[in-house]
Amino acid sequence: MEKNIRKVIGHSNGLQFEFEISGREERKWLAWGKGILRIKGEPLWVTEAGNGGDQSIEWSWLDLLEFLADFWPWLMLEEIYPISVNPLDVTRLEEAAERRWEELSDEIVDAEDEELVLFRHRHDLAMAMKGIYLPTILLLRQGRLFQVGIPEWNQAMLLPFLDVNTVLEEVGNFIASIVLESDIPRAMEAVFLWEQRESRMQQQGLRLRSGLNTEDIAQIQAEEEPAFFWEYSSETGQDDSELLAAARMTPGELGVDGKREIIEAVRSLPSVDTPDLDALAEVAILIELDTDSRPFEQGYVLASWLRGRLDMKRDAVANPEKILNLWGVVVQDMSLIHAGESFDAIAAWGNRHGPAVLINTSPGAIALHEHRRRTSLAHEICHLLIDRNGALPLIEVLGGRTPEMVEQRARAFAAEFLLPRSVAADLVRTESDLEKTVAELSEKYCLSQELVAWQITNSEIYHFLNAQQRGRMERMRGVSINSINSCPR
Repeated sequence: MEKNIRKVIGHSNGLQFEFEISGREERKWLAWGKGILRIKGEPLWVTEAGNGGDQSIEWSWLDLLEFLADFWPWLMLEEIYPISVNPLDVTRLEEAAERRWEELSDEIVDAEDEELVLFRHRHDLAMAMKGIYLPTILLLRQGRLFQVGIPEWNQAMLLPFLDVNTVLEEVGNFIASIVLESDIPRAMEAVFLWEQRESRMQQQGLRLRSGLNTEDIAQIQAEEEPAFFWEYSSETGQDDSELLAAARMTPGELGVDGKREIIEAVRSLPSVDTPDLDALAEVAILIELDTDSRPFEQGYVLASWLRGRLDMKRDAVANPEKILNLWGVVVQDMSLIHAGESFDAIAAWGNRHGPAVLINTSPGAIALHEHRRRTSLAHEICHLLIDRNGALPLIEVLGGRTPEMVEQRARAFAAEFLLPRSVAADLVRTESDLEKTVAELSEKYCLSQELVAWQITNSEIYHFLNAQQRGRMERMRGVSINSINSCPR
């Protein structure tokens, strides 16, 4: 009697598969057997045992190999959503789509709904297993991380890209090794497709890494060689560059001319050494950010830490542009003909370009307002400190398609770095005229009254405001940006 084949793949701090495949030939050729999927030690793919515990599901794991073989390029390379939404995490994609569709025509809704169905089909591991219900597990790459979304747990977590990549590749190799000698057509096809995954990544790489369709790629790069134009060094399909990141992360509505203009703007940036910034970033990445805390809470922690490291007095007015200049970061204004006002700023920090920040000064761009310029530069400081080795290893586009979890942290960082909530709360305590207080803080810290109102709202003093005062805060949080031109640079 053939022995069952047992295998544990992965670790308890990430994805972990546990298999027991039947040794009987007719079942082995379908990789039929028991399996459990755990995430950070918690079982997700299991069946409930009679004693209240959990036990393995029993199914054909050839299904999982077929899925991995089919969608490997998309799992490893695709980083952006197929429609113009940016939910806080991948589990909230459908909610964001529903909100977007409220004001769109049925034709557009139907087309985008189809795009989302295809997107989910290639990123949900549960879709692999045909004929059995398993909880959804959504995998979406974010730079050097993987976003792992589990709707059943109402949770999305970030795991290192290389760890997830290694586990999934070992799973594919394990199942392929079991059915390798099978004469069942679907098993033979799955093994063949799995063995071709690297060449298929090479074929799909430029399209998936740029986020552009084939026609747009051809128009943007014109007659130039792809590797030369996009500045990637190999043809493995996994290579990336600041220019590819700029293409996929800038707003989709820019069109071909706008995309190319931004790509060329990033290409013009020099590579500079920033040892002081790099040293700070090495320390920042070691700060114990509670992984269960919300992104904005992490932003507050980082901002307080940086103000301390820079020996700033508690109520000191920060000058983000001066700080960036002292670190050696290039800060450059740009006015683009085709890109217009569709984004605030671009920050690049890859091997070929940067660290640098491009501020959009096109007519109508909100970064023309001094308040917004300061906020945008502080926002980019957060990314430079904490995201270069994580979700954003190459570039960030403020107002583009940057992951919302990362953006929420940077927005909170910028607000707290420029005006600590405790400082705003102290002035509210000592002044009787709330509107006058907001105006004073806005003038002193060179910030919009909207941002000041948000910092007061998010401070401890807000709970002591009466209904009338809270109403004023609500109105101020919705006002447009007022610019003054006397802010320090």
